[in-house]
Amino acid sequence: MKKHRKLIVVFLVLAGLSYAARALYRSGHYVFTDDATVESQVVELAPRIAGTVEQVLVSEHQRVRRGQLLLRLDDRDLVTAVQQARAHLASLQAGWRSQNLKVEWAAQQTESQMQRWRARIQAAQARLQEVQQASLATRHRVAASQRNAEQTGQGVETARRRWQASRQQERAMQAQAHRAELDWQRYQRLYHQEAISKQQLDQAQAEWLNLRDRRLAERQQAAALENEIRVQSTSYQGGLQTARAQQANQAEAEAAELRSQAEIVEAQAQLRQAESGLTQVAVEKQALKEFEARIAEARQQLHQAELNLSYSKLYAPWDGQVGQRPREVGSYLKAGESGLQLVSTSPWIVANFKETQLRRIRPGQTATIRVDVNSGQELRARVDSLQPATGSRFALIPPENASGNWVKIVQRVPVKLVLEPSSLELLPGMSASVEVQVR
Repeated sequence: MKKHRKLIVVFLVLAGLSYAARALYRSGHYVFTDDATVESQVVELAPRIAGTVEQVLVSEHQRVRRGQLLLRLDDRDLVTAVQQARAHLASLQAGWRSQNLKVEWAAQQTESQMQRWRARIQAAQARLQEVQQASLATRHRVAASQRNAEQTGQGVETARRRWQASRQQERAMQAQAHRAELDWQRYQRLYHQEAISKQQLDQAQAEWLNLRDRRLAERQQAAALENEIRVQSTSYQGGLQTARAQQANQAEAEAAELRSQAEIVEAQAQLRQAESGLTQVAVEKQALKEFEARIAEARQQLHQAELNLSYSKLYAPWDGQVGQRPREVGSYLKAGESGLQLVSTSPWIVANFKETQLRRIRPGQTATIRVDVNSGQELRARVDSLQPATGSRFALIPPENASGNWVKIVQRVPVKLVLEPSSLELLPGMSASVEVQVR
């Protein structure tokens, strides 16, 4: 009996030592807490606009997939608003196209008229240059004709004065010749009467013949001068006619120059009038910009109407399970008012470790999770992050430890752990225990 008792004592001692060694090993390699809960995303799905519930496509606690339509509001007014916005936008776009055609037509017409009048101005300026050159040549010819006519007229006047002098000389010579002839006849009678000598008679006859020849020479010279006067008078008249013709040509050239200048002035006036069309084009372009601004505003209105229409439908943002009973058909929801709850099917663990345990916990460390609903099954997890403050600091009313009766309490810091895929279904709020391997 004593032997069996000793064996039992030895066994108990060995078992105690083994348990103590195991506890010592685990305390050095693991950190444990049973203050842990299952967490998951739980959201209140609410429409962004007010409206009457027209259709509820899910039931309470139903599992849904991401993007699945859950609830739909009455969208008839919203559809009408979208149609009106589209019609308004189409009307403005049609007006813009019409205004754009109007601007293009006005710009083309203005540019065409400006080019036409510029070409007219260039052609008129070229003609004016030609006319001015011709007018200048005509002025030179008129001046030359006038100089020739003046010179011819002066020659006629000189010939006339010479003719008059010759006529006067002829008449004087005729009178002298007549006296010499009378003297010679008288000397003949005296000679027959032997009152004078033969020498005196011959001398009187020679003087008479000399004067007669000189009178004849003066008469011939006067006739020649008279003929010269007629010739130069004819030339003078011809020069005057040429000068008058050149003056007529000059007057015509000056008239053509004035017509070209008037044509240029008229074309420039027409060009300015055509350029004034640019102002109208600018006005039309400004109207086009106003159309564009109104179209942009109409697009925004259509976009907002389409957004409002899309807000009438609630879709599942992720895979999950519907929570409490959704709103009934016919109920009225305000903007932002909850229509149903959706619980995510991707839970995680929040373990509240003591502040004395945090120095050994690091993100990325592996952990073992035991959930109270199935404590015999272990789940694998990984430390994701540590909360940057203790849980009490994020409480609705943080504790105030400035009073005199303050008692030191070890604080806890939440640590988030991400679960590895598992077939075990976890629900938010379940209790769990966590063991993190720190070595």
